[in-house]
Amino acid sequence: METIKTYFKRKQSTKQALFWVTLFVFCFCNFLVWNSYFCFDFFFASDIAQKTHTSVGELESLFRHLLFYLQGWQSTLPLAPFSASLAAKQHFAEVRFWFILNNSVGLLLSLPAYWSLFRLKYQWYWIKQWISSLQKGFFLLFGLMILAFGPLFTVFHLLLFPNQKWLFHLPEDSIIYLLPESLFQFYFCYWGMLLLIISIALKIYIKRKENYSDRSKRSAR
Repeated sequence: METIKTYFKRKQSTKQALFWVTLFVFCFCNFLVWNSYFCFDFFFASDIAQKTHTSVGELESLFRHLLFYLQGWQSTLPLAPFSASLAAKQHFAEVRFWFILNNSVGLLLSLPAYWSLFRLKYQWYWIKQWISSLQKGFFLLFGLMILAFGPLFTVFHLLLFPNQKWLFHLPEDSIIYLLPESLFQFYFCYWGMLLLIISIALKIYIKRKENYSDRSKRSAR
């Protein structure tokens, strides 16, 4: 009977651990979207401004309003001083859908997260296991992004956008100058590395919590 009780306790703990890890991933993605603006400002704005004969201020403003549009806070897609075809605009609308979906799921998960925040007594071990699995996957993905980002980026678009609207064509889709492939490669590598660092820090924190819990149990005896 004790074994059955332990089994269901572990099963419940695993579900809650998966819930917390999922919430972390969605919140992390949302954080990275806004962090991308500062990366664009520091690492890419000047170079793109020189190539497109525009000012850094114009590019920063356009990129910021593009993020507003993708997050759902702005109804119109900013383009000036660039242009985009109807297919390109439809692709941005599809990207916008995924952004809003991510934000909505993250918000919905955060509500029960607050309620279960104080019920992590049995979940630390399982959260650590899920984080370990995520780390292995991100290590593999990080290596692929460094070695073969182009094919991986294409597969990513084929999975999320099964149409051909994500294929931009010059000169009608000059908005692509604002979003070169090198920009996405930098973002993905930077995000992957940051996620690995945070996950390692979480594992260390959880390990300390487990050690503290074990010491408390021994002291109680």
